[in-house]
Amino acid sequence: MTVRLTLLDGVTATRGGRPVDLGPPQRRAVLCALALRRRRWVPVAALIDALYDGDGPARAAKVVQTHVSALRSVLEPPRAPGTPPEVLLFGHGGYQLRLADDDLDLGRFERLVAEAERARARRRWSEADAAYTEALALFPGEPLAGVPGPYAERQRTELTGRRQAVTEDGLEAMVNAGRALQAVDALRELTAADPLRERPPALLMRALYAGGRRWEALEIYTRTRRTLVDRLAVEPGPELRALHTLVLAGDPLPGTTPPAPPRPAAPTTGIAGRAAELRRVTAIIERASTGGGIIVVSGGPGSGKSHLLREIAARNPGARRLRLADGLATTLGLPGDPSTMDGPGLAARALDALTRPAVLIADDAAEADRASRDALLILARRLRERPVVLILAASDPAPDDATAEWCGALEAEALAVLPLGALTPSAIADLVTDRLDTPAPMELAASVHDVTGGLPVLVTALIADLATAPGARAVPPQLVPDHLTRALARLLGAELGPFARALAVLDPHDPAIATMAAVTARPASEARRLAVHLLGLGLLASADPPRLRHPVLVTALRDACTPAETTRVLVAAATDARDRQRTARQIADHLLDLSGPQWTQWTPVLLDAATEAVAASDGPATVAYLTTAARIDRTARVLLRLGQAELQVNPRAGRAHLREALDVQLARGETPSAVVPLAWAMAVQGEPAAAMDLMDRVARKAGPRAGRGIRASGWLIASITPGTWEDLVRELRTDSTDEDPALEDPAAEAVLIWDDVARVRYSAAEATARLSERAPTALRAGIALWADDLPLLRRLTAQPGEDDAALDLLRVMLRAEAALRLGEPETALAEAGLVAGVPPAHSARRPAGLVAIYARALIALGRLDEAAAWLDGVTGHASPDAWDWTSVLYARAMLLSHQGDPGEAAETFLDSGHRLARWGFDNPGAQAWRGAAALELVKAGEHERARPLALAELDLAHRWGVPRFTGLAWRALAAASPLDERAAALERAAGLLTGPDLAAALSDLADAEPGRARVLLERARSLAGTGPLGEHVAGRLRVLDGGEPGPGVDVVAPRAW
Repeated sequence: MTVRLTLLDGVTATRGGRPVDLGPPQRRAVLCALALRRRRWVPVAALIDALYDGDGPARAAKVVQTHVSALRSVLEPPRAPGTPPEVLLFGHGGYQLRLADDDLDLGRFERLVAEAERARARRRWSEADAAYTEALALFPGEPLAGVPGPYAERQRTELTGRRQAVTEDGLEAMVNAGRALQAVDALRELTAADPLRERPPALLMRALYAGGRRWEALEIYTRTRRTLVDRLAVEPGPELRALHTLVLAGDPLPGTTPPAPPRPAAPTTGIAGRAAELRRVTAIIERASTGGGIIVVSGGPGSGKSHLLREIAARNPGARRLRLADGLATTLGLPGDPSTMDGPGLAARALDALTRPAVLIADDAAEADRASRDALLILARRLRERPVVLILAASDPAPDDATAEWCGALEAEALAVLPLGALTPSAIADLVTDRLDTPAPMELAASVHDVTGGLPVLVTALIADLATAPGARAVPPQLVPDHLTRALARLLGAELGPFARALAVLDPHDPAIATMAAVTARPASEARRLAVHLLGLGLLASADPPRLRHPVLVTALRDACTPAETTRVLVAAATDARDRQRTARQIADHLLDLSGPQWTQWTPVLLDAATEAVAASDGPATVAYLTTAARIDRTARVLLRLGQAELQVNPRAGRAHLREALDVQLARGETPSAVVPLAWAMAVQGEPAAAMDLMDRVARKAGPRAGRGIRASGWLIASITPGTWEDLVRELRTDSTDEDPALEDPAAEAVLIWDDVARVRYSAAEATARLSERAPTALRAGIALWADDLPLLRRLTAQPGEDDAALDLLRVMLRAEAALRLGEPETALAEAGLVAGVPPAHSARRPAGLVAIYARALIALGRLDEAAAWLDGVTGHASPDAWDWTSVLYARAMLLSHQGDPGEAAETFLDSGHRLARWGFDNPGAQAWRGAAALELVKAGEHERARPLALAELDLAHRWGVPRFTGLAWRALAAASPLDERAAALERAAGLLTGPDLAAALSDLADAEPGRARVLLERARSLAGTGPLGEHVAGRLRVLDGGEPGPGVDVVAPRAW
């Protein structure tokens, strides 16, 4: 299927005759660079230069590759795997677009121009005219419109200049081929655009003279000579003077063909929604022989005034275009000096000239000078006596008060006033049917109206874009609005355009008028005026606050922004937010697309925003802020924070950034603090030996003191497996016999105390006394958790620690665990919330220990299905030989208990405990697995197995000396004891427990002492909270009242709540 490209009127493509979606503007820039050098190899470096002004980013080559791959997917015909591409090739260090010249509008344009130039050289003017006309028909709009980049800008300038030169040659051929009068309007525009060039006025004189308008040709010479003398102090050149002499003498023009007879009006398709206006104009023109007058066509920008005037001109081939900006005298070719004419005098001369039937059309009434305006007011009355119809377009609202007053007076005298409003959905449906050649459903028409507000210029542009979405019943949200983008650029101009584009860039941030004023560097009153103007055009849903009416408009306007403009707007908005003392997140939300070291002044804001996001448990936002910070600042502190944050969501990604942070630290001679979290990431991914080897190598490079500290700081990594933990403890105990005080290290001491605590070699009080305040905060916090000193734990984990450790995974886990032990599952969910930034169905490798705590919080809230999903999601990649697997097993056992499977729950608790024993960990403050297993075994009827576990738990709890764990052990022992011994054991448990733990013990005691059941359960209800424990207690109270416990409520046996 043939691929055809258009570059001369935007950038579009078809394959097999069907439009294809070329994607965002930067991708079109790549395509343009290839198309303009088609069938040649274009180096990747040249494509990067085409995209970026100056040096591109480090990943520029990857960006080019991505764009080429996307282009290949839409331009290449279907092919078997392994088959080489046919259209977009790779080789020689670059890419080649294999495209025939006739499959590119620029190629056809150049071929036709070459044909025209050959015919021109042979003076075959009709052939040249036809070829030039066909060539210029391929070039109706702006070349490479909407394509960003310096290369596209240069090519756009060159192509625009090329079109102007070809246009002049084509008009000369048109004049010499006998179509002189058809060239007049275009030549007037060329002459007015650059009045100091002599070729356009010379061609205009030839056209006027060949068309029998000799006196107008002479007036052109007079005006041109006056301009040259006044502004350059020179006389016209020899060509213009010779032509003036020829016209004065009335001699025939050499080399011209006699004019062809007038052609009948070209058939037209009309304009959707403007049939009534066309009928009224036609009726006035048809009866103009008995008297004409002025018709005023009014409407706002984009309402279709110019389109309607073009349609009127097409239906009336003799119609003449006027340019009122040149003055009424000049555009009518009236004799005399216009500067000496006032309004009445000018009107009198015009009436003298306008004696024959004529249709005159002017699209620029508001640009007329004072004398012309006064004359037009007179002509509005006097033309009723002439067979002349003058049709004027006037903007509504007018650009200024004087023009508004004049337009009002003119409309009062006009023969007819035709206000152009928005197109109705019905009219849009007709237009869609006409343009897309397929019946349009009203839903689609209504959707187009919703996007455009019915503004004709936007309606037609959007319909052209819909050619890439055949069969759509509504405007697709993902539509790439190429034609709409260009239409908006023409409609909005230099004042409204930047404001609207900035509004689109900031649309996700809901900017206020004050923000828009700051971003566009204008007073708030001016920003409000522009917003009201955009509201009047139908582009906004509201002016204050300013909001674009539809997402497709946002896309179209954003696509018109260059990357530099987008960045400027966002940085200005961030600066305004900072000046208004907004939060770090509110500032940083504008900065997420920044890249490059020129923006390092924003690094502190992004880091503060990440801290705020952590506090809000917003994992994706945390990673987004830190990812941006890393793009602009590749320092170790930023990379370390990014890696630590990612460890809570996806350890594999975090590992890559921690590796880079470590490399930066080693290269710069900094303390290699990144090695510990990096080694941890390696260990949890099943590489504990490699992790310890890395720490050992880095420690050797760091020197004796720092090296010993690194090894001691690796306790968390060493604890991943029993073997690595045993090796670390053995090494540190050996080193601890060294008498050199220079090698004393509180971190190493803390690891040894931790090991003793895990084995319950002394009590919690002794452990606290032995532990130095110089010990690592994470270790102190861990022992505080085991000692049930939760206030101390929260203080320690709230402190900024080593290497921005507020993001450290262990600290997050400790805080979440503390919340669970305090009976605050909602707080635990929030503390562990970063892990929920990636849904459980996602394939990211989450930290198993953190997921286990998150699941336990869900269980405590009765959200069992969610907890199961999280545990299932982590089971596939957590290592069964790692420490955190024991946490997963413990959470799974709790889930099984709440699901009513005590036998399986007990075995899973035991599995968790037996794995912990491989590390030598017996402390019930770490995991009270014996008591939990005993409770489940009692429910399963296995009292003989339960009682030894409960007794062992009680012995360890007594040795550890923490009331909470002693109370939990007494509760487990009570469940495993004979009925007559339970009450005493539960009384002892209740005297040691608080909160939900106490509620569980009181509920059990209500079974042992039925006479006190109501009092005990009422007290338990006040402590139990709203989760499954609360439902259990409430269900038991309902049973006491003679009711049912409630669906799914277990009121029989105790469990590890």
